[in-house]
Amino acid sequence: MIRSGIFKIFVLLAILGCTAPKKAKLTFSKMLVEYAENPINIDKQNPRFSWIIESKERNQSQSAFQIFIATDKKLLSNQKADIWDSGKINSSETIQYEITEQVLQSNQEYFWKVVVWDSEGTHFVSPVATFETALLNKTDWKASWIGAGPVFQQLPAKGFFSDIKEQYNLPDTVVHSGKSLLLRKEIELQKQIKSARAFVTGLGFYEFYVNGKRVGDHVLAPAKTPYHKQILYDTYEIADLLKTGENVLGFHLGNGWYNPYKKWWAQYRMQWFGHKKAIGQIQIIYADDTSEIINTDETWKFSDGPIVFNCVYDGEIYDARLEQKAWSETGFDDSAWKPVTVFEKPSASLKSHTMPAIKVIQTIKPKELKPYGSSRLFDMEQNFTGWVRIKVSGEKGTKIKIRFAEDIHDDGTIDATSNENAKATAEYILKGEGIETYEPRFTYFGFKYAELSSENGSFDLQDIEGCVVHTDNKQVGFFNCDDELVNKIHRAT
Repeated sequence: MIRSGIFKIFVLLAILGCTAPKKAKLTFSKMLVEYAENPINIDKQNPRFSWIIESKERNQSQSAFQIFIATDKKLLSNQKADIWDSGKINSSETIQYEITEQVLQSNQEYFWKVVVWDSEGTHFVSPVATFETALLNKTDWKASWIGAGPVFQQLPAKGFFSDIKEQYNLPDTVVHSGKSLLLRKEIELQKQIKSARAFVTGLGFYEFYVNGKRVGDHVLAPAKTPYHKQILYDTYEIADLLKTGENVLGFHLGNGWYNPYKKWWAQYRMQWFGHKKAIGQIQIIYADDTSEIINTDETWKFSDGPIVFNCVYDGEIYDARLEQKAWSETGFDDSAWKPVTVFEKPSASLKSHTMPAIKVIQTIKPKELKPYGSSRLFDMEQNFTGWVRIKVSGEKGTKIKIRFAEDIHDDGTIDATSNENAKATAEYILKGEGIETYEPRFTYFGFKYAELSSENGSFDLQDIEGCVVHTDNKQVGFFNCDDELVNKIHRAT
């Protein structure tokens, strides 16, 4: 009886195995447009499409494919496309298929999928993916570059000095300001908001604010480019930050690589390109499908920011006593602020920042070393680029100085030799209001050790952590060995 029962089970399993539907031999693990999944910032009229297919069976391959692009997801359910249909293409290629016609519109959402055929002629349909365009044409930009300072700036005819002597021989008309710059604009939105796309950037570095909240998690943005040729802008969806009624848009600008101190002109090819400036174009679609564009223009206002000195190599000085509380929120009194300068459009083209952005990737809890004098020294136990974030309390006017270095002397004091001529120092002046949090905004450091000291008073350090900053490339390979020094070198690189 037992054997008979087991036999029946085997027969039943065999029948089920024969009648059960077969799993797809090919599956789609990624759908990419310009190497990104569901991007919202494509500014190419002819973007490239890629897909990654996988199979649990051996010896599987793609023999053909067909791409469909539509403005409505429902169209793709029937393999229809109102924008683009590549037709069936006999090819095993799965990367960088480029649209051959300029069929895309600016600031538009698109849906796409791909059908592939295997070597036996069986077809497999991908999931529907999306991509959205930014501003595809130069004429789509209606916004102006705004900032502070004179409209005229002494610059070379080509926008770039071919030789350092050429720059130094110019009349010294550069009026450099180490202060950060605040820009703001109050707007009134009368209808319910469906979507709102912000296309923004600032030179040298910028932070963008909507109703008191900083937009995005990019730091040291935009990424460095040859500014006389190309400037990168970011794309953000900000509908959830806006509201019906009064709203405030704002920028906080730093010098970055765009307008360095003259000290650095001769070294590392850091050149003067002009005053701090920003450009922003907010394209709003309301619930009734009407639209509105809000630009940076002559109606914006500016004021000095709380950073009184900032330089990529030499660090920054942040005076919290100069903060203008709620400057990017409604209800703020900006009557003392001044009208912005509207600058001429640069010859450089604006390009969408489609590569991974620079971000705070990791935080490190440091180890405190034995104190020497009145300073406190912290070992991050890893050399990296970035800065420290501190939480402190103390009397108003107390200056906290943070020095960064890659090594220490035998006596335990900080060794800044590898910094060459860079001060690599951040200073924070307390406003004296409870626990205050500070981290640099418009500079960065390569370091392993951080030294904290104070002037004009003492401070209570509540917390300190190292902020590891680099391009947000996803790690795809891993390495580990018995030598921890080699492991640390690998992590650092």
